[in-house]
Amino acid sequence: GLGGQFDNSAPHTSGYQFLPRYLADFIYPIPVTYDLAITEVMPSSNDANSAINEDWFEITNYGTTAVDLAGFSWDDNSWNPGTVVFPSVTLNPGEALVVAQIDSANEAAFRAAWNLGPWVQVLVNQDFATAQPSFSASGDGVALFDTSATAIEVCRAEYALALAGYSVEFDTACTYLGNAAVGVRGAYASTGNDVGSPGNQSVGLGEGQLQIGLRPNPTTGTVHLQLPGTANYRIHVRNLNGQILASQQVTADRAEINLSALARGMYLVEVVSEAGRTTQRVVLQ
Repeated sequence: GLGGQFDNSAPHTSGYQFLPRYLADFIYPIPVTYDLAITEVMPSSNDANSAINEDWFEITNYGTTAVDLAGFSWDDNSWNPGTVVFPSVTLNPGEALVVAQIDSANEAAFRAAWNLGPWVQVLVNQDFATAQPSFSASGDGVALFDTSATAIEVCRAEYALALAGYSVEFDTACTYLGNAAVGVRGAYASTGNDVGSPGNQSVGLGEGQLQIGLRPNPTTGTVHLQLPGTANYRIHVRNLNGQILASQQVTADRAEINLSALARGMYLVEVVSEAGRTTQRVVLQ
């Protein structure tokens, strides 16, 4: 294009003009995208322990690249970027982060109530420089923003109503799926009888928990499962909406799943036997 300036007075820092010649002079920028989603919100805990029955929500990295949330921010349904700014915390592919409105002194009790292992990252009040907005069970939402000068809204998870003691769930497009239910999309009951799946923890759904090995994860196609012992197992591959995409039955102590026919992304691998069940997430690159 043709550049010019019409500014006759010092310091001559204004009056700029830029005239494109043809449509071909325009280069359209590709907007920044992130494979991050707010996948669960607990707005009304029923846990009798008042130290841990505060609100929480979950962010999931459903992509194939690690993301450092340093400088990202979130807000409730005021939708204002910069309200609560994240510290430096890395979400690896397939991982989920729990943001809980509890004090650090009560984090261990919160983890115990939900049976969260040390690999599940939890941020609490003291991890943020400002107070966290609380959520309403009668309608609210959570918005996640990036660090751009004009902040990009990465995800807006909005709901109209939540049952007390149940989280509300969203898919990776931040679309509302409804209230959590035991056995659906990995949800289970905490020791305080709340229902949800913070951190996408693999747990027994009202049954014994199976201990399995799953590798490689992420995978480019084939996943190998090491099972607890030789027995009859049903293995389901689900998408994040809970839909079964593939199933198989084996009587062995190991199994193999081929995901190469599926699109890249995150999937749930559910293993069920008479001894119990477990659900684990796998990332297909």
